[in-house]
Formats: sequence, C-alpha cells, structure tokens
Amino acid sequence: MLRRFSKTATAVMLGLTASNGVQAALFNVDLGPYTPANAGFAAWYQDTHGRVLDLCLSKALSSRAQVTPGAPAYMCSLLPEPGVFDDTLDIVFPGNFPSEAFWFTADAFIQQGGVNLSYGAALEAAFNVEQPVDGDQISFARIRIRVDLTTPGSYTITHPYGVEVVAVTAADIGTNGVGAINLTRDIGIGAPGFYTGALGGDIGPFLRSLNGPYTETNPATGASERFVGDPNLAEAVTGSPFDTNYVRIQGPNGTDLRTELFAVSGKLSTVQLSTPLIVERSTYSRSTDENGAPVQSQDCSSRPRHHPAALTLWTAPPAPSR
Repeated sequence: MLRRFSKTATAVMLGLTASNGVQAALFNVDLGPYTPANAGFAAWYQDTHGRVLDLCLSKALSSRAQVTPGAPAYMCSLLPEPGVFDDTLDIVFPGNFPSEAFWFTADAFIQQGGVNLSYGAALEAAFNVEQPVDGDQISFARIRIRVDLTTPGSYTITHPYGVEVVAVTAADIGTNGVGAINLTRDIGIGAPGFYTGALGGDIGPFLRSLNGPYTETNPATGASERFVGDPNLAEAVTGSPFDTNYVRIQGPNGTDLRTELFAVSGKLSTVQLSTPLIVERSTYSRSTDENGAPVQSQDCSSRPRHHPAALTLWTAPPAPSR
C-alpha cells in the first residue's frame, strides 16, 4: 500500500482561515441505525457532487498492481496491526477490526531538490482510545502535510483542498530538516457515535482517478464493487473544488515543485441518494390573479454546492526533539 496514517493521538495544529464562510463540500452522512457490519460507524458519506462512498472494508484486490508476497494490493486502505487486526482473517467487530478505517483517502509525494514532502487527505473512522472498542467510534476529516527541508523561510503549499502558508525557522529545521513542516488538521471529532462533524472539514468533493472508476470482485461475497481510485497506483485525479488537482510547494531560492499524481481509495456505494443542490439566487414577485387577489411567486436558481478557496496561515510548531 502507498499510504500510512498515524494514530489519532498525533498532535493537531489549528490554523487561521483567511476566508470567511468557507463551506465544506461534504453534503450528507448516514444517520443510522448503525450496525456491527460497519463496527457501529456511519455506512457512508455523500459529497456535493452526489457521489456516495461506503466505509471501505472490502478485501477486493487490485487487478492492476504488481503482486507482492505478504502484501495484498487491497482496493481499500486496510492497515494490519499485530494483536489488533489480522488482515488474513475475516473482518469482525469486535474481535478483528482495524483501529483506523477510511471512507476516502488521497496521498501524494514529492521527493526532489532537497525537499521530501508527503501529503494525505482522508475521511477517517477511528476510536477515541485508539483501539477497536464499542462506544468509542469517531470520525473526522484530515489534512496532513509533512515536509523535510533544509532552508528556512516562507513556504506556500497548494493542494486540492486549499492553500497553506508556513513560516519555517532555523529551529524548525534543526540538524537535519526532518519534520521541518509538520501539519495535521483533523476536523469533526465529536462525541462517540456522532458522525456529522466531519461534514464541516476540509475534505470534499471526493477526488477520483481520471482512469476510474475501477471494478473489482469482493472475494468474500463474489460481488462486483466499484472504486473511485486504486490506492496501489499513483495517478492523475479530478474533483478539487478549486481545480487544483495537484500538490505544489513554493519557497525560498526559487523552490517550486509539484506533483499531479495521487494514490486514491474510496468504495462507491450502491445507496441511491439525490444530487445535492444549493440555492444561488432567489427572486420574489407579486401580482394578482384573474379575480384581483394578490399572488406571490418565488423563482430559485440552483447549482451544485461549491465553496470558495481557502488560505490557511501557519507558523510551524517547535521542532521535535531528535
């Protein structure tokens, strides 16, 4: 697998959003009842394009990825964890369930010119106690950016869901520059069992591979399943609300690097929901009918929900001890 996210205990840095009234681009979430089949989590989230993604627990394998012994090329981001989740056994809750699961992930990397950048966007299912325990289920929308670099200064990172401006000092760089930029923003963590908070996060609409959707077979059920991407491949994507379907870092001394390749996971749901619309303009008029009685009418113009570009200003936290 191309992606690895750390535990939810990772320190979360809160940013200052420069644009007011930024709207999330997730529209709806399953409100229950929640079942053991999904470990008590919401079964699905819907974005403002109408696309619905299930909690991705399928063991369907990629028919495009190179086969590696002992490392199945799952279409879902299933993360084995000794003593917690054995991916060679059936997924059962409680008993054998990952401490982290995902409705959606998108990961990208830049390794060039002395810069080592990793980017992750995810809609994640996890547990408050970091272990699969009933009654501790939470969800959140995550943006994570980590960059190793050796030159202090102001860096601008543009990604599919916004723009981050980070001031990096010599102290942040330390002796080797590892973790000079270490940004994690988790939005939506609320009381266990409530999953609406993630609707207000940075994620959405869901990115999807330009080569997808992909269809694979679930080995447990024999059913065909469709996916917005293949997390085992790095591919061009679409879906950014700002048309920034890339990750770009700009900084001192003419640094300007970018990638348009992402590893994306997300299982398309069979749940049928209406396409979300928002009212863009509303016009009222008054007239009279044939009997002279007053009549009021309203004309509404709607479009798919969208949100403006967001700029987030950051000051890097103190460099971790090394």
